[in-house]
Amino acid sequence: MHIKELKTSISMLMKSSFSSVKSRKKLGEVSRYSQDRVSCSKLSADTYVGVDNLLQNLGGRTESQFVPTAGTVTAYFNGDILLSNIRPYLKKIWLADNDGGSSGDVLVLKPDNSVILSQYLFYQLAADEFFDYEMQHVKGQKMPRADKSEVLNYPVYVPSIEIQQSTLNKIREVHDEITAQNGNYKSLRYKKMIF
Repeated sequence: MHIKELKTSISMLMKSSFSSVKSRKKLGEVSRYSQDRVSCSKLSADTYVGVDNLLQNLGGRTESQFVPTAGTVTAYFNGDILLSNIRPYLKKIWLADNDGGSSGDVLVLKPDNSVILSQYLFYQLAADEFFDYEMQHVKGQKMPRADKSEVLNYPVYVPSIEIQQSTLNKIREVHDEITAQNGNYKSLRYKKMIF
């Protein structure tokens, strides 16, 4: 099994968990944009996220080559979901595994974990359906930007926390099996992005 098969398995597991949901909620009902700020003097190449170090096609992120030194930027925390607001078709999204700050061109979503688990929401947003939705609501031609208010209108499935956790456990089992079989770098990098 390879990365492509992992993505297919994740998609199937997520879709099977949706069956218990009678209606969907708007993304803005289960998460909000970060309003927190952090001083740039507290950031490093590992804790600053801009559109340049978010990797396309769900690749996670790398260390930043540029870190601002003055002023403040939007703060993010472990478990927040960061996505590029520029050119949504590049599918740049990351589930934060540390605390830090981000550029104004990165949307920082803070899930309400009493309603939806961060990782569960991340998997819904890391799907083609979400990026297609974003592209239907962009502003600009040359450098399209997602409409921030429309992003919050995206419909998400919100099953019980127990179903969400059970689904995440199954996804972790599939991923661990792939890592054990392949032991390859890409699988480990994918794991860093999602776990």
